Amino acid sequence: VMWKKIRMGIAMGFVLCLLNGCSETELEERCFPMMAAVGYEDDEVTFVLGFPNSNSSGDSQSSIGKIEVPATKGSDFKQSKENYESHLNKYADYNHLKVFVIEEDFLEERKKYAKMLDYLALREEFPRNTYVCVVEDLDELLEISSKYIKNEIEFCSLINARNGKCSQNCKYCAQSS
Repeated sequence: VMWKKIRMGIAMGFVLCLLNGCSETELEERCFPMMAAVGYEDDEVTFVLGFPNSNSSGDSQSSIGKIEVPATKGSDFKQSKENYESHLNKYADYNHLKVFVIEEDFLEERKKYAKMLDYLALREEFPRNTYVCVVEDLDELLEISSKYIKNEIEFCSLINARNGKCSQNCKYCAQSS
């Protein structure tokens, strides 16, 4: 009977470890892009991420400052994405991604587009409820957004509960103060 209880305790401990929701990367070591964009130019795939502006002290991105990594290129989507991520100082957590922008030129490259779709389906990094937009010219979109959308958009994002900067007191939220 004693061994049965010990085995049951070990099994329960193992199940709790699997269900705790923590990953190998702490929240402080992550950045949360709101937009991902892919384009095609000069036989290379371009990849870039868009991050929320960090202009207030209560913003969850404020500890990393403004993220300014230029678009990177690669022979395919996977390589250009990995090149971009190698320039980030934090792990890119795509769970809060809202928009995925695809340039028309990239859609015309059927093999590269199909390879990207296979990669995305296999990896399941991007949320399934992400808006997908097609644009004629990705460079023009990025130029317009950097010119006109400086501090005019306010993003809602998770705030680390341990830093005590969440001003809300929502009874249902684990982050409430």
